[in-house]
Amino acid sequence: MADANQLKDPNYTPPLGEAIPLGIQHVLAMFAGNITVPLIVALAAGPQYITVLVQIALLAAGVATLIQTVGIGPFGSRLPIVQGTSFAYIGILTGALKGGATLAAVFGASLVVSTGHCVSSQSTDTFAMPAGQGITPCCPGIRAVTRRASLR
Repeated sequence: MADANQLKDPNYTPPLGEAIPLGIQHVLAMFAGNITVPLIVALAAGPQYITVLVQIALLAAGVATLIQTVGIGPFGSRLPIVQGTSFAYIGILTGALKGGATLAAVFGASLVVSTGHCVSSQSTDTFAMPAGQGITPCCPGIRAVTRRASLR
């Protein structure tokens, strides 16, 4: 077991006997949270989509985890972070699907909006915020608007 000084060191690596069980615990916790969202969305989309939605969620989480952990150019925190799905948009997704939208339309709209969000947040970062100041107001603002829209 590590002492208090070792745990404060960001470069500390636990012994393999401790690291393996902690890693397994981390992956199992991520797995449960990561498959819950596609299962809830599949309730609205139809049971035939359960397999593909779970596979997409796990693949996207794996790719996002690699980008965050390893980093690609300016992207990624290069920290041991496991990415997963978000519960924030379940209301919007299930509402649209129950209202008659197809799964392809919902994913297409998500792709267009997220691309626009990335472009607008990048321009906000570049022109309005000094480097290293933190999260732009664009990200929480968009999340708040979409969450409130799902409550109506």
